[in-house]
Amino acid sequence: MIRTLKITALFAVITLTLAANTSRMVDAAPGQIAPDFKITSSTDKTDDSASPSFFISDLKGEYVLINFWSTTDAASRVAAGTYDQLMKANDFGGRLNLLNLNLDGNKALFDAIVRQDGLDTAMQYHLDGEAAQELTKLYHLDEGLRALLIDPSGKIVAINPTPADLTALEIV
Repeated sequence: MIRTLKITALFAVITLTLAANTSRMVDAAPGQIAPDFKITSSTDKTDDSASPSFFISDLKGEYVLINFWSTTDAASRVAAGTYDQLMKANDFGGRLNLLNLNLDGNKALFDAIVRQDGLDTAMQYHLDGEAAQELTKLYHLDEGLRALLIDPSGKIVAINPTPADLTALEIV
């Protein structure tokens, strides 16, 4: 009887461990539906044109390029600039939306970097506190910041796509 209980407990521990690791590897991966979240913050603007709150799922029907970045992560900051330049240089006709989501704890630093790097404020969002923590969990950003291309049906189709990758998908 005790041996049966031990085997059952061991099986339960193994199953829970595998289930936890499997979901961690599946979420926010190509082929998966992008986890939905609400964006409620944008860059500090001098007029009343701050972007209203919206959910990522509100953008279904269009490609969405979400770039998670931080001033402390050089590669993600460079990517923010690269994607910003790509959007400025191309007319996507509403087929591609860029969301540069900054996860720094310091909004003043974020605002200064956006100005210094010449980033388009319409595509920049600063999320901190609970919002940043939620995104870190949803998209497993503790494993590294990255960009995700989401197709019109809400499915992740690429991680860290290059401008050439976007061209190959016939978005540009």
